[in-house]
Amino acid sequence: MAPYWFRLCQCLRRYGDTGERLPHLANAFKYLWSMSITAFAVLDESATGRGAAWGTVRTLFVLSYMGSTLYSWAWDVLVDWAALDVNAAAHLAARETHRLRTAWARLVRYFSGKQGGGEGVEKGGGRGEGSGSGSAGEEEGGSGSGGGGGGMSESLLRSRRMIRPAWCYCTAILVDLVLRFVWTYTLIPAPHRDDVHFDKDFALYIAPFAATAEILRRCMWSVFRLENEHLNNTARYRKVTYIPLHFDAPTSDRREAVSDRRGRVMAEAGIFVVVAAAVLVLASVTSD
Repeated sequence: MAPYWFRLCQCLRRYGDTGERLPHLANAFKYLWSMSITAFAVLDESATGRGAAWGTVRTLFVLSYMGSTLYSWAWDVLVDWAALDVNAAAHLAARETHRLRTAWARLVRYFSGKQGGGEGVEKGGGRGEGSGSGSAGEEEGGSGSGGGGGGMSESLLRSRRMIRPAWCYCTAILVDLVLRFVWTYTLIPAPHRDDVHFDKDFALYIAPFAATAEILRRCMWSVFRLENEHLNNTARYRKVTYIPLHFDAPTSDRREAVSDRRGRVMAEAGIFVVVAAAVLVLASVTSD
């Protein structure tokens, strides 16, 4: 749990220096959640299910573990890598919603016209065919423009990329998701391993491969994390986080603002520390 604790303290320190809840407190919550999962996995055997049947504690543990894994994966993709363009995703969702509404309106008009009688349909047949061909042309044009844009996957990615093929980012996102869920092999119950032709020491056999997969996942994460940081540095023309100015002297108003911020930061950081201590105590108590 030491790495999670150190990263939690770093996030709280960054929040104290900047006063920005996002992303520092959200990142601190990620490490607090992971530390809680590790505490229960180490101290409470009923949570990990070693020789125990599925119960309330273990079910809550697994659900919390899955939520923590999904939260960490989303943080990798949206924050550390910034691989997806949130605005592009919103525009794509709005466009697809408009297409569905248009198709539904055409379907309703078609069936309402058929119920009106065959004569009305025959009289409006020429105009219907013309409008139909026009709509078909629009649909073909729309699909052509979508194909010219590089596909849906590329439209969801950020525009500035050092690796041009979009499939590299899509593959990395999926691989990161799969490798983050490698821990699920530990959920295979020991009493039933013989029934599915697994040896009793299956977890021991698979552990080296899981550790190797985690090392490879972290290497892949580092590549895309450094790429995102490099692009941010070049976009903002900066090499350091903060450049002090000679005339940047603290005033009385600024001192009061800083003191108020320090009080708020200390209170919120204290809440994180208290929650972490409470989780450790709860895990210790339930293990007895």
